[in-house]
Amino acid sequence: MKEELKKLLEKINKGVDFSIKELSDVDKQILRWGIWQNVLEIIAGFIVLIPGKILIKIGLLWERPTDYYSDGLNWYMLAGIIIAVIGSIIIWVGIYWLARVLIAPKTYLISRMRSLVKGE
Repeated sequence: MKEELKKLLEKINKGVDFSIKELSDVDKQILRWGIWQNVLEIIAGFIVLIPGKILIKIGLLWERPTDYYSDGLNWYMLAGIIIAVIGSIIIWVGIYWLARVLIAPKTYLISRMRSLVKGE
């Protein structure tokens, strides 16, 4: 009975050691994914921002109609501003989360693990 208990404890210790080794690898993978996820979000923000800036430039070159029946709204400028604001927000959110991952990786891991456990 004593030997079986020792074998069981050895297996448990080996399992714990394996889990600890794997946990550090999982932590590294989650941090890497967090970094890349935010870098890709920043790139996506620039991809959204560029057409917005192009539409703003087209809107600046657009001449306002002078006839009475046209509303005279510069839709290029309006759409460009909205798209550029959305792109800028995406970029700033990506920078914020990237800074959080790089500056405080342990708090990021804790919140990420919590969201994984809750299923969010």
